[in-house]
Amino acid sequence: MGKVHKLRFKVQPVEAAEHDLVITPRAVFNAAYAGRDAEDVERHIADVVLGGERPRFPIPSLAPVSVHNLVTLDEVQEYTPSMIGEVEYVLVFHRGQLFVGVGSDHCDWLLEKHDFAHSKNVAPDVMANRLWRWSDVRDHFDELLLRCRVRVDGAWRVTQEATCSTLRSPNFWLDHAAFSGGIADGTMLFSGTINHIAGLLKGDAYEVSMTDPRLGRVISHTYQCMPATVPKLLDVRGA
Repeated sequence: MGKVHKLRFKVQPVEAAEHDLVITPRAVFNAAYAGRDAEDVERHIADVVLGGERPRFPIPSLAPVSVHNLVTLDEVQEYTPSMIGEVEYVLVFHRGQLFVGVGSDHCDWLLEKHDFAHSKNVAPDVMANRLWRWSDVRDHFDELLLRCRVRVDGAWRVTQEATCSTLRSPNFWLDHAAFSGGIADGTMLFSGTINHIAGLLKGDAYEVSMTDPRLGRVISHTYQCMPATVPKLLDVRGA
């Protein structure tokens, strides 16, 4: 049997010392078009399809992702320039406990217009390696601020910024019919993203963060994107 994919996190409780947590991802899901406001959802769809045909899958949607796509790396490879990152909160289920983190659903947005599930499996799901306990933020979860910055030509630009109140809450997923049999240990769920300030923006690095203004703390993660290259004679991407 091969090695099991494991990820190491730091848990930051409110009234206890920070401690390590090693988690074996067993199931990863990417939500999409999961805003609470219908107009926000339609705006995000418009950003993705750019005047093309509206997606035919359910809204909100949930796609399974290979657990091996889930990483906490600070550098990832891209096989196409149509890959971008975007900020999302992440639910982590581990041994009967629920944790909340932040990550980037890095995906191929051109492919997403045609095949949602496939677009989520051709790029990594990148997470910060720190988590908060759901019990510590449950009573003020909507106040948590999500932000994404993108580096373009050496300059950082804020491309997304909104509170979690604009997205479906963790309770929406906890009560969802898709998980009527219970949510298994090792499940990770990316929330779907907030709207972009001025449309999708491609960069060579991304910083995603989640700020808790009530408790005065931040989880953030920065990662760079490197092109996956092959010798020209062997490159079949344009074939």
